[in-house]
Amino acid sequence: MLPELETAQNLLKFLHHQAKNQLKGLDKEGLNWTPPGVEATNSIYGLAVHIAWSQVAFAAAVAKEKLRLEVAGLDEGGSVFKLNGTSAEEAIALLRQAAETTNQVFEKLTEEHLTAETTLPGGGKGHGRSWVQLMIMHSGEHVGHMSLTRQLYDYSRQHRD
Repeated sequence: MLPELETAQNLLKFLHHQAKNQLKGLDKEGLNWTPPGVEATNSIYGLAVHIAWSQVAFAAAVAKEKLRLEVAGLDEGGSVFKLNGTSAEEAIALLRQAAETTNQVFEKLTEEHLTAETTLPGGGKGHGRSWVQLMIMHSGEHVGHMSLTRQLYDYSRQHRD
């Protein structure tokens, strides 16, 4: 594996660890909770599934392969954010699958993959490294969302009437 991909792999491993920490101890209610009256927010479960789903999509883009994370209950064109989970283990298993898939892709990537020009979301041009960078930034952003949602959920449980 290229040294820079080992670094990326370590960063993703750290982010997955943080995501799993947000899932720990949550029951079905906690996994699927969103702040009352704020429909646009996402549940901790939805965020975890999105991190896993997106990571595989980014890995597929940089490798120029067709890869897809199979997510139970997701209809074609459906939103991973709106899925409801029944256990933290479901989300952790998806994160584990995403990590395994990404690691397999990283093992195969060459310097040519990382320097090849590609089109990024929004139409911008970049190179394969851009996909790897975006994968890390995107995962980090959503781990932060998970943390904030967990804090709000824990607060709401402590202050129930």
